[in-house]
Amino acid sequence: MWHLKILDAPDGVRKLHGRTVPLAGGLAVLIGVLAGSVSGGFAFGPDLLVTANDRYFLVSLVIASIWICALGILDDKGRLRGRQKFLGQIVAALILATGGCVVDRLAVMNVRLDLGMLKVPFTVFWIVGAINAVNLIDGIDGLATSLGAILGGAFALMAMMTNHDAESIISVALCGALIGFLPFNFPRARIFLGDTGSMLIGMLLGTLALRSSVKSQASLALVAPVAILSILIFDVGMAILRRKLTGRSLYSTDRGHLHHRLTQLGFSPQGVVLFVSLACALCSAGALAGLAYRNEWIAVTTSGLVLVGCMSAKIFGHNECRLLLNRLLGFTRSLFRLPAPCGSKGQLSVTQIQGHLDWTPVWDNLKEYANERDLVRAELHISAPRVHEHYHADWSRRGIETDRQWVSVLPLVFQGMVVGQIRLAGECDGNWQLASSDQLAEVLLGLKPIEAQIEELLLSSLVDPTSAIPFPGAAA
Repeated sequence: MWHLKILDAPDGVRKLHGRTVPLAGGLAVLIGVLAGSVSGGFAFGPDLLVTANDRYFLVSLVIASIWICALGILDDKGRLRGRQKFLGQIVAALILATGGCVVDRLAVMNVRLDLGMLKVPFTVFWIVGAINAVNLIDGIDGLATSLGAILGGAFALMAMMTNHDAESIISVALCGALIGFLPFNFPRARIFLGDTGSMLIGMLLGTLALRSSVKSQASLALVAPVAILSILIFDVGMAILRRKLTGRSLYSTDRGHLHHRLTQLGFSPQGVVLFVSLACALCSAGALAGLAYRNEWIAVTTSGLVLVGCMSAKIFGHNECRLLLNRLLGFTRSLFRLPAPCGSKGQLSVTQIQGHLDWTPVWDNLKEYANERDLVRAELHISAPRVHEHYHADWSRRGIETDRQWVSVLPLVFQGMVVGQIRLAGECDGNWQLASSDQLAEVLLGLKPIEAQIEELLLSSLVDPTSAIPFPGAAA
């Protein structure tokens, strides 16, 4: 990969490893899976229960695997935008769907739902979701590899229990390929999976989850695969909540995932891998036990206890759930509240999603400034991965019509990196004139003390504050 320049260099923002490391280790995983699957097929020979539809599926799986690896290589070389990668993932899922990886109906707690025309969209949604779930959690050496091996082993056992021979061989091959790759990827890694590997693992896990859980008449027993993948689903769900409720794009990046949170709590890289692997193993064990005893409540209870335990112990997910609860409470109150007089006391929401810095004085000053300027909305969002800080607060004055507001967004830049933004909104004057440029400039210039306060707070968290670059506020 050195010759092809498929390398991962540290950037001080998301990639905080200390040296350049080769990427695209997923190619080794792909070769291992293909070799293991072919070897397993020859070893079992005529004893395998493989139908004509299975053969179409296997061909589509090979094509989709090659496609997703090619897509990953382009992404690892930095030649794809987020939406282009997403479109490529959909193409991979459609290849699998046309090859027979679809289900006609879902079975949840003895309740069956016929998908009808939604069977292909459901398959695409499931596989693309699995691809991105593994892609998002691949942030620490050895983590995605370890989880892929554990989940691959779980799906191998599930496929054996449900008499899916081809799927069991592929699952074992995936598990073996990842175990063989793990010594090169375990902290401190000599080669990274890259998007090539993480997307391949996610696609294979999502596909095997569907195929291994299908019962008679193409009916998918949904509880078991969801329970096995519950840690990955939980991480993705919290990321969506975190970004959506703080007004950020779903394509934006942060360091608020489960492995980042564990690192902030003091876990070593090896400790993070062990903790998340153990959680996945417990969820998988519960799912397999529920399948063996034909009691889906075992799977639901086991996964529920693991996830609730993480939130109750404030390990992960509690801040995102608090954001959601605040938003739901605000919406519920609005259903029973009469329209407020113009300029009445506003609504306030404050959440420290990650980190230990005290942002309260900064927010108090911004809120006071907004009141002094008779603004109708103020929002402070901090996302500084380098120092593991993630803070969101917003305030709005009730009784102001949104179509009479101007909005200004000020990006916060620290040491050459965007670490958040201040969003302000004000009311147009009585003549329905937009606020003049002079008025806006005056409002932004008034933020300079707050910018300096943010800079000082961030500098206090750095080991070597003398290396800081001056804070280039947009109002300067």
